[in-house]
Amino acid sequence: MLLVPASPSSAAPYTVWSCQGPNGEALGGGAWTASTTGSGATASIDCTTGMRAGLPAGRASSRAAGTLNLTAPAGTKITSFELARTLRASVGGLFSTGYVANVSSIDPAGPLGAGCSGGGLTLPSTCSIGDPPLTASGVAVQGIALTAGCAQDSCPSATPTAEATLARSRVVVEDPQAPAVAGISGDLKDSGHVARSVTVGATDVGGGIASISANVDGGAAVVAPTGGTCVAPFSATQPCPTAREATFGIDTAPLRRGDHVATGTIVDAAGTTTAWGPVPFVVPADGTTDAGPLPSGSIPVPVSPGTTPDGAPVPSARLTFQGTTNKAGRRVPTGYLRTQGGAPLAGTVVRMTRTQTGVENPRTVTLKPVRTSRTGRFVGAPLPEGAWTVAGAADVSSGTVSASIRLRTGLRISARPSPTRLRTGALMVLSGRLTGAGPAKAGVRVRIQTIIRGKYTTVAAVRTRSNGRWQWRHRFTKVSRPTLFAFRALVPGEGETWPWSPASRRAATVRVDPR
Repeated sequence: MLLVPASPSSAAPYTVWSCQGPNGEALGGGAWTASTTGSGATASIDCTTGMRAGLPAGRASSRAAGTLNLTAPAGTKITSFELARTLRASVGGLFSTGYVANVSSIDPAGPLGAGCSGGGLTLPSTCSIGDPPLTASGVAVQGIALTAGCAQDSCPSATPTAEATLARSRVVVEDPQAPAVAGISGDLKDSGHVARSVTVGATDVGGGIASISANVDGGAAVVAPTGGTCVAPFSATQPCPTAREATFGIDTAPLRRGDHVATGTIVDAAGTTTAWGPVPFVVPADGTTDAGPLPSGSIPVPVSPGTTPDGAPVPSARLTFQGTTNKAGRRVPTGYLRTQGGAPLAGTVVRMTRTQTGVENPRTVTLKPVRTSRTGRFVGAPLPEGAWTVAGAADVSSGTVSASIRLRTGLRISARPSPTRLRTGALMVLSGRLTGAGPAKAGVRVRIQTIIRGKYTTVAAVRTRSNGRWQWRHRFTKVSRPTLFAFRALVPGEGETWPWSPASRRAATVRVDPR
């Protein structure tokens, strides 16, 4: 089974409609739920008889209400809406009737637009709020509630009813997460079959999985739609299933002999797409061309004999090397395995070795094999300090492909004089260390240079010890006036036997005074 992570993706919206679609078509009210508290309250989400919540007068002696709720799926938020609603309730009066009708958000809790509610010391009246529709954008709420009922311990029995009705609604849900590949299985990689299958599993947090598609070698794709409530215009807050599988059948008989890849996409309700694969498979040269029946229940993937004719030459794969440097400064061998046409070969083992260069007796070490990713990329282990020739090989249907690369860490040399001020006849010690050469740092020739007639001239040469350190001693015997000396250490490049470019370091200036 090959697991492929979801590609990063930005948030995307999808729209949920109730009772009426974008073109006036009749829809259900399944995006909403109806609930009641206390005695006497009613609530219904039936669009044919009218979505409503209410509390008839005289039916409650304590806090009671009918509510219509719309809640966004976990991990999503409502960012805009339009509600064609009507609110009615008795308000005012010396002792406050207590009836309310309003629209509010559920998380965070708060009013959404004007509502009907009244306090004491006002004349009794009936509040009514209707057209135009209540609209909002740029919000971020988890849900919406239309409530009508009694908001106090006791409501007078002689007052009119409290009611909230909903003729239609449009709610936009922002889905920030892309769908994910749950797994890929099947007998696609089994070279003993002609008619093969690949099963793609997908999951999604939010609106759910709308469709899964598949193609071979980037050709025409076939789409497995979800169907049911997962068809636009959506009338449910989570219109598509959060987990789904689709099985695709591939008739390999018309394909050319050699390497191929199956890829596809997973799309959620918001239209966010995640790629799955590529899954490499091989059509063997000695395989049967009798295309047996596709696996039961599988969706045939289009394969064009015209673009992949039987008997066509096998495209050779290409193994290419690159190199990166990690935070510790060590070189890392990386590369790609692709078909000649550029299609990545995923899940293929790449064998690698490293051989020291710049040393007298080179030694070759076998590295741990790695597998290519869905993009065909492979990454080896970081190399020790030094210069190396890394070779790689991978087995594909046309044989074995190989490549190599030379990688090396940066060469550095230090140089420090001691002391930096002395008199004629005194001894100066110039020392330093060579790093970056790894095992090749021992016995390296270091040239000591100083400026004579305006240019650096070599005056001595020393060799590094096994730890890369070096030292040069010099006694100044012929200085008759105050003189400044500028020294530097140089390791020149020496072609194939020394695979580094020249490295040098200027030391601090030394002053010599006469006695």
